[in-house]
Amino acid sequence: MDIKPFKSVQSTEEFRYEIKKSVFLSEARMIQSEEDAEKFINYVKEKHPKATHHCYAYTFDVGGLREKAEDDGEPSGTAGLPILKALKMNELQNCMIVVTRYYGGIKLGAGGLTRAYMSSATGVIEDAGIRSFKTFYDIMINVGYDLYDILLNYINNAAIQILNTEFYEDIKVVVTVPEKTKDKFISDIADLTSGTAKTEIIKEVLR
Repeated sequence: MDIKPFKSVQSTEEFRYEIKKSVFLSEARMIQSEEDAEKFINYVKEKHPKATHHCYAYTFDVGGLREKAEDDGEPSGTAGLPILKALKMNELQNCMIVVTRYYGGIKLGAGGLTRAYMSSATGVIEDAGIRSFKTFYDIMINVGYDLYDILLNYINNAAIQILNTEFYEDIKVVVTVPEKTKDKFISDIADLTSGTAKTEIIKEVLR
């Protein structure tokens, strides 16, 4: 994966914003591809089949920056762009916001629509909270019973998270390590066990 550290939100509950009888329901989700974005918008459409509009914006940077803003029948520039602006103002990446509108019968005008979609997007971001995502590597260590306590002491002192431990002929310990310390961790394990412990990178993940 070609993923840089970024700020985003995780899945959220709906944020409700109402003005002049129109109801705006917004949700935010972390995405990493156009396929993720399509699945999210389809999920919202199925959830609200009778809504008037499903407007959205997303931005993600996995193998290249991509952005999209969709007005879904609202006057051009009054829905998707305000949502995208809210994402950029909060420096969010790999994130999508969908704002569903139920029209209440009273026109809001271009300015009113822009403010409503911006308020809906910023509201769901505030509700969700922003968190930083960084690249981690899940690493499996095969170590003998005679060196397990030494390994465990090192892991605890280094404040490394253990994901799983299994006891067989050897002990298999799975840990997750930040990208910036991955190489040092593998080198330290080799030094600590005089090369007898075997390390294997299982996968690259975002946490």
